[in-house]
Amino acid sequence: MKKLMLLVAFLCVFSFMVTGAYAIGISPGRIEVGSCPTCKAYTPGDTVAESFKAINNEGRDLYVEFYASGDLASYVKFDAASTTLSPGEIRPMAFRITIPENLTPGKHDTRVGLVESLPGGSGMLAARAGVEMQYWIYVPYPEKYIDISFSASSAKKGEPVTFTLGATNMGVKDLSSVSISIGIYDYDNNLVKTIELAGKPIASGKSDTFTASWTTVNIGVYTAKATITYDGETREASVGFKVGDLLLQINDAYGSIVAEKINKVVLEVESMWPEKIDGVYAELSGIGPVVKTDTISIDGWGKANLTAYVDASDLKPGDYDVKVTVYYSGKTVERVMKMSVVMAPIAGFDLTTIIIIIVIALAVLLILKKRNII
Repeated sequence: MKKLMLLVAFLCVFSFMVTGAYAIGISPGRIEVGSCPTCKAYTPGDTVAESFKAINNEGRDLYVEFYASGDLASYVKFDAASTTLSPGEIRPMAFRITIPENLTPGKHDTRVGLVESLPGGSGMLAARAGVEMQYWIYVPYPEKYIDISFSASSAKKGEPVTFTLGATNMGVKDLSSVSISIGIYDYDNNLVKTIELAGKPIASGKSDTFTASWTTVNIGVYTAKATITYDGETREASVGFKVGDLLLQINDAYGSIVAEKINKVVLEVESMWPEKIDGVYAELSGIGPVVKTDTISIDGWGKANLTAYVDASDLKPGDYDVKVTVYYSGKTVERVMKMSVVMAPIAGFDLTTIIIIIVIALAVLLILKKRNII
């Protein structure tokens, strides 16, 4: 009975936590301060007045408490430790944060949030569900430093791949020239193409975006490696991307085929196309009558399983060369796969039972031999 009560209490708490996360809200989701293009300015040592909106999404009063966590949690002070929100109320709440003078360069992540409390009586648990906003402080680097983001779009064969590199000057000094070199490598790490982008100046705390494109030739998995050069210094970034065609490939087959039984066989197929492919099925031949799988859809660049049931009633144990043909979008792909048919276990006994019987028989023989009975 005690265990049952604990289970019920846990389920109640879990239910409260799941629904409680939607009962309260906070806005904005993030405040950024310091050396970034969208950041508010600050002076080290200042105490900055900030605010957020506490939102009650429920049709009842909510008692909420405020908290801070993260890098500068101890520097955050709230005007009030808690409050009660009326049904549907959106209330501005104020807090202050003192920004230390000796912060290290880079991003400092602090969280400011509110939680709803579930009062706990005697023998009850208390749960807290809440939401929080991010308060990020970017401290500039004392010299020259650049923060980068690099992305590449996957594409169909013959269409352009777009490379986008964002560069933000996170240092206190302006950069006179930021230039980009992008090397494109195939799956075997062979250099396929090099793209050079003209340099641009980027002022302190500002950012710029570099874009380039490459028209694909062959399908496959590629890696783009970017080298960013700025005022005699360099940084590197890399990103993977795919070039596809309306092709499927047969990866593998799973499942044991036992003689005298109907056996489940699973085929894994992979799409080299960025869009969904419908109406995919396969046929297996060379292992008894032709077997057709179920029909499925495969998401772009995805993997999926086709299921077949092989009737081995008339098959002898041994290895078979099975031709697998996959049909899709008016096309086919074939692969010959080695599949083995194993002997059916003795009627009434599975393999584990047979092994146990053999082990016991050997043990009995050893005992009899030691006693000179045999």
